[in-house]
Amino acid sequence: MRAFMSRFVSPKRSSCVLAGLFAALLGNAAAAQTGPHALKQEFDILFAQTLRNPADLDASFRFAEVATKLGDYEAAIGALERMLFYNPNLPRVRLELGILYMKLGSFEMAKSYLNTAISAPDVPPDVRDRLNTFLVEVDRRLEVNQFSFFGQMGLRYQTNANASPSTMLVKALGQDAFLDRQYAQKPDWNSFALGGFRWVADLGTQRGDTWETNVYFYGARQFDLGRFNLALAEIQSGPRLPVAPETLPGLTFRPYAIANVVSLANAPYQTTGGAGAALNWRLWGADMEVSLEWRNRNYRNSRTYPLSSEQSGDLVLAAFSTAGVLAPGWRWQTRAFYGNANAKANYYTYQQGGFEILLPYEFDVEVAAWGYAKRWTLTPSFGFAYTQYDAPNWLIDPYRARVDKEWRVGAILDMPINKWLGIGLQVSYLRDVANIPNYSLRDFVVSGGPTFRF
Repeated sequence: MRAFMSRFVSPKRSSCVLAGLFAALLGNAAAAQTGPHALKQEFDILFAQTLRNPADLDASFRFAEVATKLGDYEAAIGALERMLFYNPNLPRVRLELGILYMKLGSFEMAKSYLNTAISAPDVPPDVRDRLNTFLVEVDRRLEVNQFSFFGQMGLRYQTNANASPSTMLVKALGQDAFLDRQYAQKPDWNSFALGGFRWVADLGTQRGDTWETNVYFYGARQFDLGRFNLALAEIQSGPRLPVAPETLPGLTFRPYAIANVVSLANAPYQTTGGAGAALNWRLWGADMEVSLEWRNRNYRNSRTYPLSSEQSGDLVLAAFSTAGVLAPGWRWQTRAFYGNANAKANYYTYQQGGFEILLPYEFDVEVAAWGYAKRWTLTPSFGFAYTQYDAPNWLIDPYRARVDKEWRVGAILDMPINKWLGIGLQVSYLRDVANIPNYSLRDFVVSGGPTFRF
């Protein structure tokens, strides 16, 4: 959501709205032992072991885990199906087979394994819960039109809701000046709502072509600082086309159109039209995407923001994203990006590069008194962005062009209650260090509220 907003709200403002707290977890020793080379060596050893002793269920299950991480789903399926030959009463194995067939797009086979598993006697509660979740997903995938939605509403508190500098000594016309107290850092609460709707339509071809439409929205209303009331909505729509389904399964190309609208301080602020393209594939057990977008952003002046139109211009954004399994229970997601924004006023023209890392961790939570057993997800995150503007703003400092170094850390806790309802909590911290004191700031954010999904 943060990356989505930054495309049409100023870089600093979007980060203040949705920055994130990072837990220092990058030193996990398991990560060093599960790289592609180490996994391939373990794969070869386990393959030989399962050939010598097919009845060794522990070795077969571990082989299936390693094969899945390497993206060799067919090998993993073969190992798990051999396990069922020796012991048919293994609902966890049937669950894993259902998931693997889903990854291959064989949803009928996936449904067969999942149904068999859930009908077995004495299925552990955590397995039954996951089976129900995946059965809902399989039924959705088997429909010609697939719909999904995620949303959240709640309250957010910020220590610097007006994105003011962290010092009262600033620059004006290149000279030192004291910031008027009415513009000093102010905390505030807001009520917010955000969501995303996804529609995938099967085009009925033998290649598996689909049409995908994504709609995003976000709205926040401040308790005190009404000039920062924000609302936005965006739609992206276009086909997803397999490139070479026989020789390169999983490699897809998705061109799409983009349109959005934004209001700020309860007045029209920005409209956007544009286009993008993304190439997705799976390699070495990781999902990867390369994307390129062009957006024509048109800002409108208002009583509160009379000079907004000076920001109007084109934004070109390139990104590379990856996702995969780090260790049991742990996943990783990364995104690196580069953007070039042109504007009517050259002091709003900038180049920006950066990255973000997320480490989702899934764990089971059981409350026996409530008969409750669900899988929660804790996602620590870390991000950095470097922004360099083309020219000085003579009203601020006619001798120096602005340069920002922005650090973000955060964590999100997703706590599902049932298939449709849950609770989401987020804590985050932003530190922006700029070469001009007017733009250096800090902001700490806490937010939470109910989540909805289907």
